[in-house]
Amino acid sequence: MCLLGVDSVSGLRWLAGDNGETRSWSRCHYEFRWWYEYSGGKLTDWGAHHVDIATWALGKTDTGPVRMIPEHVKHPVEFRDGFPVDPARYNTATEFLIRAQFADGIEIEIRHNGDNGILLEGT
Repeated sequence: MCLLGVDSVSGLRWLAGDNGETRSWSRCHYEFRWWYEYSGGKLTDWGAHHVDIATWALGKTDTGPVRMIPEHVKHPVEFRDGFPVDPARYNTATEFLIRAQFADGIEIEIRHNGDNGILLEGT
């Protein structure tokens, strides 16, 4: 079942980046990814797969990072007390740079920009 959240002004959800056009499917199917209520946006969607592949390549599947450093995170809406103030717009992070540091000094950089995939540097 697809849930449609209702905006108090327009009655429908507004999709970021489409000139304010409303769509009744904005919380359904593919679009669920951009709402924290259902997912974590690009970071948890593609990020989970790419970070998993990077940890395989580095031989880190039996351990995790010892430190996570969120250097940059940007959301398309303002948040107050941990909740988005505009319920009619996507709310997951659109920009991010997170560093995952492992005990042996190896670091994974998780970022929103760049090509789709992973890049391994070093020997």
